[in-house]
Amino acid sequence: MDIATHPLIGTWSLLSYEVRGSDGSVRRPLGANPAGLGIYTAEGLVSAQLMRPGPRTDDRRDYVAYAGRWTCDGTSVSHHVDLALHDDWVGTTLVRTFTLQSGRLVLEPPATERDGVTFQPALTWGRAETS
Repeated sequence: MDIATHPLIGTWSLLSYEVRGSDGSVRRPLGANPAGLGIYTAEGLVSAQLMRPGPRTDDRRDYVAYAGRWTCDGTSVSHHVDLALHDDWVGTTLVRTFTLQSGRLVLEPPATERDGVTFQPALTWGRAETS
């Protein structure tokens, strides 16, 4: 599919960020009501900012920000990071599988495993409303 007409193009608001464990656990790294904005342009640029609402701390895990270029291959989108809050992300490619259904975008980074438990992150986005 031509990137200029891809259904990911637009501005998205973060609805939820959950990490589900194969043991039945559910974590919400940015709290129950995270805030976030993701932008995909027809020119192939991507920008994402996510945060835990409320008073700021010095904990960099409460805020995620990066920008760069994006490419798509079937149900996988790659974010090629050119700048980021976390220095070690610069120059990397963040690959996510995605699904689009009923006006919702779900991005799933690769699962991780710790102590025999598999953890699957999922970020759910809705089209940003303009006012």
